[in-house]
Order: sequence, then structure tokens, then C-alpha cells
Amino acid sequence: MLRRPERGRLTTGPAGPEPEFYRHPAPEPGGNTTIGIVATEIGTETFVADVFDGSPAAAAGVRTGERILAAADLPLNSQDQVAAGVPRAERLLLQESQDDDGGRVVDVQRVRVQPEEHYLAAQRASAKVVERDGQRVAYVHLRSWASKRYQDLLEEQLLEGQLAGADALVVDLRGGWGGADPGYLALFDARAPELALTGRDEPTTRMRRAWTKPVVLLVDRSTRSGKEVIAHAFKRHRIGPVVGERTAGAVLGGQPFVLRDGSLLMLATADVLVDGERLEGVGVEPDLVVPRVLPYSAGRDPQLEAALDEAAKRAQ
Repeated sequence: MLRRPERGRLTTGPAGPEPEFYRHPAPEPGGNTTIGIVATEIGTETFVADVFDGSPAAAAGVRTGERILAAADLPLNSQDQVAAGVPRAERLLLQESQDDDGGRVVDVQRVRVQPEEHYLAAQRASAKVVERDGQRVAYVHLRSWASKRYQDLLEEQLLEGQLAGADALVVDLRGGWGGADPGYLALFDARAPELALTGRDEPTTRMRRAWTKPVVLLVDRSTRSGKEVIAHAFKRHRIGPVVGERTAGAVLGGQPFVLRDGSLLMLATADVLVDGERLEGVGVEPDLVVPRVLPYSAGRDPQLEAALDEAAKRAQ
């Protein structure tokens, strides 16, 4: 039987300007199970707020903005899948629009993940180059920037990988977790020199360890903590325009505690000032404000469209 989703039942990370208290599946050896979405409640209704790139939900065609009318766990028939750590599937009843009376049923397989690997996989899958007004605009979504592994992957994507040849860049910091080392901004320091190495009887190799082409930062109300420090620095040092909505204003230093029922309680443990300014309860106002209307948006993303347009314009 399909049931109405409980608060946070499908949540894999914080979504929207909610308190630092989230419900998660109980911790299990080897990681948690997920279908790869973030759900958020608006009033008494539950909507898909984010679909992780490369996730089972993305493969099944789940889109942001769809209302979750009901959800149910389903046992899988294959014992091989159970032994491999994929014990169940999730059946979702989704409403695409307010005029959709019946909704549509989607079965999404659950997978067992380690959180950091889950976020890294989504970052890899998000990377793409979009043709925009004659310019090649790179895009990558960092749902977490809380360890150097995310930074190492970003540097690889921008300087050596599929995004290196693009004319401009959009870095998406919406959703997911907070955390980011301010030193990561060195990746966007235009003062970094380019080295040209020419060996005997070898072609010249050019090396630059920074992205010096135009960059746009995309944020919203779920952008928090260290990501807000990055957004503040983008504006203060004019690294590139910030597009989207005012960030969460959740910058206090905190420590997480896993409770017995699987809840994650985040407690503030340290005050934080950024360049002498208090961002807690204030957030970072974008240079270009673009609201996001989530319910029944059918995957449309005006914030991303505006960021891509801005990046293409600056590349010209």
C-alpha cells in the first residue's frame, strides 16, 4: 500500500531554509540506502526539491517540483540484489501538476551508499558543457564542498577534464551540505601564472593551475555554512557574479550528533565572523536575484538558465 511520506523520509540532505535538524534512515554498516532525491515540505505537501545527478531517481525520470502524494517500500524479487546490498525499491506516486488528478507511479531502486562517495558521484555526473549564445559554458554542481576530495575532483574537471576547454563556468552550490575551505578560492585566482614547458625535441606544454575564464556562482536558500563564505568572497573580491536567492544565513560552527532513532542533530558550537561581518541570520544577497518556484515546476530551473545566460554574456 502506498503511504504519504513521513517528514524527511526521503531526504538525503537538507533542503530549504529549515532548522538544522533532519530525519535520515538509521545508520547501517556500509552506508545508508537512498534513491537519490531530496524532499521538502511546503505547508502540508511534500515535493521533490533535488534529484541527484546519476542517481536511480534521475534514471527513473523523477523531476524536481513534482509532488510526492505517497511512497512505499517494495521488496525486490532477486536474492542476488539483496545479497549485493540493494534490499528494496521505492514506489512513488507523483503529481506533475495541480491538474493531474491521478498522478503517475514510478518505481525507483534503492542503492546503498557512503555519503561522501554519493556526493562525489553526483558531482562527476553533473559536469557538462552547454552551448549558449555561441559560447561553451561549463556547469558543475557541488552539493558538498566539505572535504578536499571535492576540491580535487573540481580541479581535475576544470583544468584537465571535460570542462577544461569551455569559455565560461557556472558553479552550482545549491542544496546538499555546507562546508568549504576558503582556500579553495585559489582555483579562481586570475593572478595565477601560466607555465609553458618545452623539452628538447618535445612540443610545448602549457600549465595553469587556476580557472581564469569567467565564472558564475549559483546559490539559493539552501546554500549554507562554508558555501556562504565562498559566496561572500565571490562578491567581495569580484571573482564573478552570484546568481539565485539569498543564502541560508547558517554560518555558525556546528557539530553533528547521530541520535538513536537515526535523526541527525546539528548543534552550534562556535560563533563565526567573515571579514568582520556577521552572516548568521543574514546570508549573502546575490548580484542577480532569481526566485525559484518549486511546486509543479516539472524540472524547469530559471535560476540555472539565468546563470548560464550570465556566463555566456561574460564569455563574449
